Amino acid sequence: MEITLLGAPPANATHGCLRHTRTTSGFPSPADEFREPPLGYGDLFGAESASLFFMRVRGALPEQGWHDNDIIAVERDAFPFDGALVVIALDGELTLRQLTCRQQQWWLCAPGGHYADLPIAGNVQERLWGIVRHHIHSYFDEHQRRSEIRI
Repeated sequence: MEITLLGAPPANATHGCLRHTRTTSGFPSPADEFREPPLGYGDLFGAESASLFFMRVRGALPEQGWHDNDIIAVERDAFPFDGALVVIALDGELTLRQLTCRQQQWWLCAPGGHYADLPIAGNVQERLWGIVRHHIHSYFDEHQRRSEIRI
C-alpha cells in the first residue's frame, strides 16, 4: 500500500473543523442559549491539531477493511504500543504496518500478512513517523455517486 501525506489541519483548527457561521437580523432565536460550540479537530480525533496529519492510503486490503483512497489520521507525538497501527519509514518510503512486541523485540507486521514480519533494530521511535488514530472510509466512490439510480 502506498501512503500520501495530505497535510495537517490549519494552525487555527482548534475551533474550526466543522465551522458554520450564522448571521441574525431581527428577533433573536429562543434556542440560541442551547447552541453548541463548533466541533473542532481535537473533539473529533482526540489529538492536538499540531501533531495530527491526514494521509491517503493507496491500495486495498478488503479483508482488513482497507480500501483504495481511504484516509488515515496520524498522530506524530503519540507513544508506540503493542498492536498499534503505525506509519513508519522503510527504505525511504512511508508504509503502514502493525507494531508488535515479541520477546522484548519490536516487529513490524504487514496488515493482512502479505509480507514477512520485520524486526526493528534499535530505537523504534527513530523510524516511526506516527501512530494511526483513525481510519476514514467513504461508503461509495465518485463513480458510484455519478451512476446512482434516480427513482
